[in-house]
Amino acid sequence: MRFFTTALVVMPLLLTAAGPAAADEDRGTYVDKAQTQVEQWHRKLRHVGQHVDAKGQQAGDAAERDLHVAWVKTKTASHKLKTVGDQGWSAAKSSFEQASADLSRAWHKVHPEDR
Repeated sequence: MRFFTTALVVMPLLLTAAGPAAADEDRGTYVDKAQTQVEQWHRKLRHVGQHVDAKGQQAGDAAERDLHVAWVKTKTASHKLKTVGDQGWSAAKSSFEQASADLSRAWHKVHPEDR
């Protein structure tokens, strides 16, 4: 009986302690994946910047500006993922996902052949 009582007291404490750790692990994994995505975009944008040709000029300054703005927003949102507290995590994650989607759309406006 004593074991059962101890188990009733200790088990909820253990489960509660495991919850945030699991959430932190999921959050850490998400941040790592987001960072990898940002690094891939950075390489892609840098590569294109080094190979600007007439086609790039035809895309237009407005589309290039949109791409630049989307890139800055994505980098900023990515940084917030690493620094935001628990209460702001959901909003930061949503902002990053929106910024990333906007960057993808802006990229495909300038480079429709890259799907």
